[in-house]
Amino acid sequence: MSQYTGIIERLEKATGPDRELDCDIAFATNAYDFKLSHGFENCHIERGNSRNDEGVEVIVADKGKLHYWEPYNRYTSSLDAAISLFEIMLPDWHRALVNYRSHDGVVEVAEIGPNRWADRGECAPPDNIIAEGKTPSIALLIAMFRALEAEAKP
Repeated sequence: MSQYTGIIERLEKATGPDRELDCDIAFATNAYDFKLSHGFENCHIERGNSRNDEGVEVIVADKGKLHYWEPYNRYTSSLDAAISLFEIMLPDWHRALVNYRSHDGVVEVAEIGPNRWADRGECAPPDNIIAEGKTPSIALLIAMFRALEAEAKP
């Protein structure tokens, strides 16, 4: 079990966008390292109420009287946000997103790997990771966290 196991399980169960999960993804990937670098302990989500972030969901970190507000991405609903995070976390990896139609509906699939894709007609390299999700962004996030989990194992 790694630091990513819980997030992977929640992504696999996700049926659509989830702002709580987006927040946890931001912290798990250190997309927002203010929590560690500034010693913040209590972080939570709330609707922004300052001039610049009114109505936007933000991460609020408290340390005494000092407050830090940080908007975070909608990773589970925005494919652009998921791809941006993927490119930061696994910069030398490649990705492919496809969907398949079945009797049960559409299945979103992400395939990622550290190697260049095989020529057409050949199988994907064995170290590629394939994941299914309810949306393309969720499928990509599942694959990304599985790769990060595999890299973290000794």
